[in-house]
Amino acid sequence: MPKTSQRKKKLKNQDFQKQKLKVGKKKLAPSTQTDISFKTKAIYVPDQGIVEEKKEITSSRNLTLKELLGQAKHYSSITRKDALNGIKEIYTNYPDEIFLNLGTVFEKTIPIFIDKEPDVRLALLQFYKILIPDLKIDQIKPFMSVFMAYLCSAMTHILEDIRLDSLKFLKLFIDNFPTLTIYYSDKLIPNFLNHLTGDMKMNSKSNSSSLSNSLLVNPKSKLGSTKSRAAILTSFYDFLSIIINDNQNLSNNNKNEDIKENININWTKQSSIQIYSNTEHVYNKNNDNSVVLDIFNAEQKSNNSTDRIDKDSLGISETNTFLKTQNIKNSYNLNNKSQLKDFMDILLPVLFNCWIETSSDAFIGNVNFSPTLVIIKTIIQIQNLVWKKYSESEKESNEWVESYLKLIINHMMIYFPFGNEKCSIKDQKTEDYVKEINIIFCELLSTFLSLNWNDNSKLITICLNNLMKYFNIFFGKRKNEKFVMINDIKAEHLNTLFPAILKLINSLPQNDSLKIVDIISEYFMKVHSQSGAKRSLIKFINQLLNENNLFYQNPVFFEHIKKVFSSLPRLMWELKTVYLNTTETIFDILLKLFKFGINFQERIQFLENLQMTMIPYFYVEIPNKGSIFGPFIQLPCELQKKLINIIYYFPTINEKLFKAILTCCKNKFLSSETIDKILEVFELRQNLLFTTKIQPQQYLSFILTILMGYNSNELETLNKRYLDKQVIPALKVQEVLSNSKKRKIDDDEINAKNEQIANIWKRQNEINNSVVKRLKSLNGIPQNKILNLLEPFTVKVFNNSLPDHSLYGLVFIIMNFIKYKDTCSKSYVNILCQNITRLLESIWSKDNYMTTPEYKYIFNLTKYIFNNLYLEMINYLSKDIIDINKAKMAYRLLNDIILKLEPNLIRKIQSLKVMIHELKKVLTNQQEIDNLQKILRFLDY
Repeated sequence: MPKTSQRKKKLKNQDFQKQKLKVGKKKLAPSTQTDISFKTKAIYVPDQGIVEEKKEITSSRNLTLKELLGQAKHYSSITRKDALNGIKEIYTNYPDEIFLNLGTVFEKTIPIFIDKEPDVRLALLQFYKILIPDLKIDQIKPFMSVFMAYLCSAMTHILEDIRLDSLKFLKLFIDNFPTLTIYYSDKLIPNFLNHLTGDMKMNSKSNSSSLSNSLLVNPKSKLGSTKSRAAILTSFYDFLSIIINDNQNLSNNNKNEDIKENININWTKQSSIQIYSNTEHVYNKNNDNSVVLDIFNAEQKSNNSTDRIDKDSLGISETNTFLKTQNIKNSYNLNNKSQLKDFMDILLPVLFNCWIETSSDAFIGNVNFSPTLVIIKTIIQIQNLVWKKYSESEKESNEWVESYLKLIINHMMIYFPFGNEKCSIKDQKTEDYVKEINIIFCELLSTFLSLNWNDNSKLITICLNNLMKYFNIFFGKRKNEKFVMINDIKAEHLNTLFPAILKLINSLPQNDSLKIVDIISEYFMKVHSQSGAKRSLIKFINQLLNENNLFYQNPVFFEHIKKVFSSLPRLMWELKTVYLNTTETIFDILLKLFKFGINFQERIQFLENLQMTMIPYFYVEIPNKGSIFGPFIQLPCELQKKLINIIYYFPTINEKLFKAILTCCKNKFLSSETIDKILEVFELRQNLLFTTKIQPQQYLSFILTILMGYNSNELETLNKRYLDKQVIPALKVQEVLSNSKKRKIDDDEINAKNEQIANIWKRQNEINNSVVKRLKSLNGIPQNKILNLLEPFTVKVFNNSLPDHSLYGLVFIIMNFIKYKDTCSKSYVNILCQNITRLLESIWSKDNYMTTPEYKYIFNLTKYIFNNLYLEMINYLSKDIIDINKAKMAYRLLNDIILKLEPNLIRKIQSLKVMIHELKKVLTNQQEIDNLQKILRFLDY
């Protein structure tokens, strides 16, 4: 056993020893006590700026715009990308910060167009997508030259990714600033052609660049892939369209520019397309020392590569003499026909090359949506664009046009209709896209058809036959001699096809033209009334009637489209007021039908039947449902008058139509302007030779019923409610006829009712003037006989309780012919004075009579009455003051009207003194009585 050391023994014993306290020493702390004392020391950490508050605007990473722009040139691609995202963040939150430093921002970011890293270019594109659309034209115009310089550099960059991304940046400028972009077309268009045909190559002999005339089909090249080529062609089409077909593009895409006129681009010194060929250059020195490049007569460089397609494979060299002899110019003014042809000779061969390479397997087997279809569509769109431009200045066909039409027939039409039975399309998206391709191709053919061709042209015959074949497929198909409609035709598809259809109808023999008419008619009858296709067809039919007299003169054509015309009134009802432009177009069609059809005796019955179907559009009574107003009441005034113009050419006006129009005239929502038009048309019809005349009594009754605004049944209803020939306020009449219950109304409703009353009286006054104008021009009836014609009608009406505004209308009409009162009986004049008194009492007896909406109309009429019937009226009033209301009326008339007549005249009227004495008996106001006494003294003076 080992021995324990002395030291260990000593330490062991210390654990159990009790320490002794010593004098002068502190008591030791227990061994179990924890020492909680601590010491502190300060340390210094240098400020690294992580949480430093900066006075300038910063991004979420606390970097200012100046710092971010500095990082845009950093060697690290991640830093450059983050810097662009930071700039985008600042613009999103503080756009003014970017606008104030726009020049600096562009200076630092534009060079990134040619950055080698795709993520950095994508970050710049995302920033520009939100910045560029917000800029105004004067903000970006100073920088356009820099933009285009770097853009062209990107389009010609050695890296194909940069060249493809340049198209995305170019689209931003095409969409937002087209007019600024096209000024650089001389630099951009050659770059587009470079993308399609290969890189620009330097010629050591001439020290100039040259462009290959064959396609770039390198399998290893991204530019040669179908996806890239589709993007290039699409971008090229967008750019070319703002130059050639700028109207549509500017109106749809341009948000920042105020364009008032079309843009005509002259590619002269400032903007010219420099086109080069992959050939030895031949320099021809002209007088002005300019250089002309002859790319087709030059000696061809050796190029035996089998992956390129040359112009000979298209047959261009055999069919087009221009391409053999004409030199390429340095500039092309597309408004000049000759220079436009030169440009097309450069462009079209490239497009045909693209077509031949792409179309070979596009429509074989299963067809799916792919970049190949995009290429096919875009090639047709570009051709359509340039040929439309050519047809604007040239209407005659020639060998040059025929050569290209042959190419279209030989290389493009062999697949038409695209997506036919030789291939299978199962995807709806692909089917819709192929349909758009077919329609655009039809538009291209219609452009050729719009030129003047020889009658025996085989090329045109081929085009017409193929179009006819497609139309049968497009509009529907027949099964067991029945038409089966295609439901997914869009309005824009139809609008594109209509020029070709119109050309076919005018060009084909009659039997073939009738087949097209039958196809369109059957489709028209099947398609939904409120669809866009239906509205487009309506516009086309109207255009067809405007441009082709066959539908008026040839009874065969008329018979084939007659069922379309018969359906128009029903279509008008179904449209109601939803599509007013379409409704207006239908009115135009109907006006032509009646205007020209009235000259054909065999069409009279058809027009009369068409007229009958139009009645519900005005008003109709349905058993068990009551009366229903048609859409006519809700139309704008101008459209109402347009429809009324059609009535002028109706062969006859049957009773139902007469009643429907009359009922509409009594509707308070029909404007007085429309009523005046109705009266005018009916008056003019009385003078027409080919129409059936309305009897004078019936016509007069029609006019006065319009004046009254109520029929006999409504007046009978009022008589049951109001006895003793009362004069009823207009709003109370509406309550009675609508069976509405009385209730308390607030001040706002009172003001609204006052406005409503004012509108009723204003409308009545305008109708009064229209009726007077028509009565004064009644055919064959002198004016001194009008009052005799009015007498039996007015006597009958005066025996009823009447609305105040209707009674005002009758009195107004009578007073316009009162100078012929000697032709009437004394009893009629007495009845007239009685009813005038009824009317005046209803207004003049009110406490606040001068503030009522109807007062201004009644006041003017009252002055006219006492200027012409003063003696009769004063005699009647002197015998009729039997209550306080009539006394109030007579007193106010005395002060406001009668005393303002000629003094010598009123002093001779003895009945006036009698009236004043009767007033003194009834009135209770002492001031009024004293005033009457003064008037008596004045009369006795």
